[in-house]
Amino acid sequence: MPCAEYYVSKGVLRWKIRCGEAEFDYDTKLSAMSAAIGAAVQSGSRGFEACVLIEGRDGEWEPRWVYGRDAIPGNA
Repeated sequence: MPCAEYYVSKGVLRWKIRCGEAEFDYDTKLSAMSAAIGAAVQSGSRGFEACVLIEGRDGEWEPRWVYGRDAIPGNA
């Protein structure tokens, strides 16, 4: 199964999401995480193994949200 990984990190002034070659900027961590999870939900619903990873203080990538494991925001 194909995999879609969304990497969220703090840039100099803004938060960033990177997926493959694409990169998107956001003003806040919350807006970046929300956008990354939304994109991962879309990818997961199309059959991809989708996850959102965030860069830790040690520079390591930590899984923060995984399609099929974690609740989809806004759904009960």
